[in-house]
Amino acid sequence: MSADFLAPADASVHLSAELPADWQEEVEELLFFNPQQAAVAQKILATIRAFGMPRVAVADDHLQVVLGDGVVLGTLFARVPTPEGDELAGILLFLRRGAGLLCLHLSVAEAYSFRGPHARLGVAARLLDGARRIAGRIAGLDHIEVYYGRLGWQKLPLTVRLA
Repeated sequence: MSADFLAPADASVHLSAELPADWQEEVEELLFFNPQQAAVAQKILATIRAFGMPRVAVADDHLQVVLGDGVVLGTLFARVPTPEGDELAGILLFLRRGAGLLCLHLSVAEAYSFRGPHARLGVAARLLDGARRIAGRIAGLDHIEVYYGRLGWQKLPLTVRLA
């Protein structure tokens, strides 16, 4: 299921819930070897202890991220068109928890991070806003939960637009 509908029509960032299997190397690189993760390493370890170790798997020629106990996470991929073809700019992993969508992991490529040369694209905010829109389509959900560094876990109502 494509989720390109989640991004505004004029956006140069395209969000989708699926990626073909041939993107596996890029997804693993961004999820597991992103140098920016050092800043939140303790939170990542706590999430792994609480939910299990994620792994990238292929099902029906598409990628999915699965936790150690077999739970398939919701994924949202951000791609940016470049002259060489689409580039993976970010990934958001989430699952439903109670009345909220819990954003377990957000990873943005350095070039698209807040300090990167393409920061103006707001990839992290677009991914979070995409999760908010997804949650808005699921009966019984009224918020997303996001971890913000010093602020800790925050519940954002679905009425709050992030991008």
